[in-house]
Amino acid sequence: MTTEPTEARPLARPLSGPRQGERGGVRQATYVEMHRAQAEVIAAVMAAREMPRDVTEAVRDMKAGCGRRSVASRAFYRYTRGGKAITGPTIQLLRFLASCWGNLQYGVTELSRDADESQVQAWCWDLQKNNRPTITFIVPHGRISNEEYRELLDPRDVYENNANMGARRLRETIKNCLPPWFVDEAIAACRKVLAEGEEGEEVPEFPVRLARMVEAFSTIGITRRQLEDKQGRSVDEFTPEDLATLTVVYTALRHGETTRDEEFPPVRVLPGDEPRAAAPPQAEQAEQAEQAEEAGDGETDGDPEGEAPADAAPSAEAAPAAQPAAAARRRGRGRPSAEPQRGRFLALLREGGFLGMTAALYAAQQLAEGVEEPRGSLTEFSTVELSQAINTLEAWQRDDALADRLNELLPAEDDAAWGPVEAARTAYLAANGRSTDGDSGGGGADNA
Repeated sequence: MTTEPTEARPLARPLSGPRQGERGGVRQATYVEMHRAQAEVIAAVMAAREMPRDVTEAVRDMKAGCGRRSVASRAFYRYTRGGKAITGPTIQLLRFLASCWGNLQYGVTELSRDADESQVQAWCWDLQKNNRPTITFIVPHGRISNEEYRELLDPRDVYENNANMGARRLRETIKNCLPPWFVDEAIAACRKVLAEGEEGEEVPEFPVRLARMVEAFSTIGITRRQLEDKQGRSVDEFTPEDLATLTVVYTALRHGETTRDEEFPPVRVLPGDEPRAAAPPQAEQAEQAEQAEEAGDGETDGDPEGEAPADAAPSAEAAPAAQPAAAARRRGRGRPSAEPQRGRFLALLREGGFLGMTAALYAAQQLAEGVEEPRGSLTEFSTVELSQAINTLEAWQRDDALADRLNELLPAEDDAAWGPVEAARTAYLAANGRSTDGDSGGGGADNA
């Protein structure tokens, strides 16, 4: 009896993987790729444990790289959201820091894509410490342009949009893997280069570099006055830190990360505060009287009434302006000059987007303690009262809420609350031989 040979058949399905071509199973190529990726991960973890990072060497590499202008010039991003400036280290700087720190893997993985949106994951893995922060998010296939949502149809546009959104999340995951002190030292080193230049580099004197920065801003329509308002001091008082900050702003403007109106918002001019091209002669006389008033602050010698000697009688034209000045000197005898406080107070208001003496007077009355009656000039506020107002404004500035809080404090343009302040202002100008038409809002002819 003979038997025909039969084809050998496996007794059971192998546990190591599915059959090739099985319906609904994993293809053999995919299965091999899964094992290869697993082997790579195991090898990377073992290598990280056998060759741990040298923190001293990492810090040395970081300082050497961040001390170069080519790295520092691309180290910071800046944009505006909700009226608040957002700034921080760029993805280029963090990738450089990751290479210095060592034993880090990072990337952006597109998990899925359909017609309307993609699911993307950004991750960074510290192989040595087994720390792996991840961010999984949805990216719509669209972009907002000119306050309108525009759908993306080109696959290339979809890819670039996903990569852009992924880079922002990747920046955060890398930052979460690095020690905060490591990132802070890198930021400080980059800002030092922006302010002082590279070590060993022939850097022009600070006034020359500052003048070049002011000129560079002028080429994109930013004036010297706008820079002073933004920093809260005159250009002559700028420090290397101010220069570094303005360098970041200029780079962000050139790269389109922010806009000119966001960084240098137009000021809000209230009714009656529009500036005039020239002031009348009476306004100039009143200005001279106010300057005499400032010069008289703190004086204890001389005539107690602030009057001229009998042999030097004032002219009839100067008398109307001199009388209010003398009265002001009597009120302010023994007080230090408040001119620096007035300048700082007006600069903070301009930074918050408000221009005009009426707005300044209303804000000073609300922020100073114990001031119930409206006043017609900032010269009628004491140094202590202005300091109280400045302290509040600077606290709002530190919280990046200056513009928002001023909008809440000051009434609308047609609000009746402006009436008492405008009346006090009119009375003050009339007493100094001036009309409301000469009120130049924000420190023109009246500068007080």
